[in-house]
Amino acid sequence: DAMGYRMGISEFTLSFLFMPFITNGSVLATCISFGKQKTCSATTSALQVVYGCAVMNNTMVLGSLCIILITSSKMIVWQYTDETLVVIVVQSIVAIMSFSKEQTLLTACFVVSLYPLSLVAILALDGSL
Repeated sequence: DAMGYRMGISEFTLSFLFMPFITNGSVLATCISFGKQKTCSATTSALQVVYGCAVMNNTMVLGSLCIILITSSKMIVWQYTDETLVVIVVQSIVAIMSFSKEQTLLTACFVVSLYPLSLVAILALDGSL
């Protein structure tokens, strides 16, 4: 928080734009190596890696928030309804799409577009847009 303040970068930008790329660098490298193969099975494998990573990250974040709120409910005010709603909607969309036997380039483009769309949705719900 202090470093972002000194650099003039908002908490939102740090939390939702930079940190996912920093914490998931290995997943990004794996997906790039799968993508270089340019086969249907490699694309499917890359999307499965992304799906698994997204589920694990979102489960960890939402679970951590719930634990923090339960243990210190008197000190913390819940201010994350918009973010939680967007995470649940995106997770539901990705879960439904993951049941497909074969993933296509169109599916991959749609899944990749969910990230910037979710950021826009959060900004719109917060009234910052």
